[in-house]
Amino acid sequence: MIDFHYHIGRISSDKLNEEYGIPKQAGAEFLVRNLKKFADIDMMFATPYATPHVGYAESLEWLLSEVKPYSELLPVPVIHPKAEATSSFLARINSHDIPGIKLHCGSIDFEYSLENTALLKPFFSFAEERNLIIFIHTDRHSCRARDLAPLLEGYDGKIVLLHCCRPEGIELTRYRSVILETSGCDTKDIDLTMRYVPDRVVFGSDFPFLDYEISLERVRNRISQIKQNESDLLRNTI
Repeated sequence: MIDFHYHIGRISSDKLNEEYGIPKQAGAEFLVRNLKKFADIDMMFATPYATPHVGYAESLEWLLSEVKPYSELLPVPVIHPKAEATSSFLARINSHDIPGIKLHCGSIDFEYSLENTALLKPFFSFAEERNLIIFIHTDRHSCRARDLAPLLEGYDGKIVLLHCCRPEGIELTRYRSVILETSGCDTKDIDLTMRYVPDRVVFGSDFPFLDYEISLERVRNRISQIKQNESDLLRNTI
């Protein structure tokens, strides 16, 4: 099974270090080693923490160097939060082989809003032209899924809505591009989503911020279907 939501990055907050037991220099090695305690790792999408613990100016190069030793990790850069940096950041990303990009519009540093579709459209065009998956934080991180509707109209690429196995996510699956991810969703909402749109759900844990074992347990009876969904999503992307 593929984990669609796997964090790596340097944590500079003492509170987070204490709360989650994450070393301040937690990179790919630390997280791969710990995840292997819970499950056989098939493939994971590695993304930096959205707030600039690494520093946005260096985050792309840092991410690529971190995942290089691990064939099971696929690098997904977080889009630079400053609108003025959009063009140069996309140009840098364009020179690397990556499977997708991630929008973290819940970060206080992020100048983009789901309500400002004009600023977000360049990312959607960039991803669609290059057959990249777009990962978007929703709801739990102040990005309301329903605000995405104008951007999804007519979009032919693939979009994974993180934390969105919820009723509002089910509603957005009327757009063929939308895939829902399980991290942060409770068992009741995941069951509801699997009942209505079983072919639109992929697995995520938001590790290390949510317990990996609990995330696995919530989808235990759905793993066969979820694996098929992940294969379908990746077939024409990676």
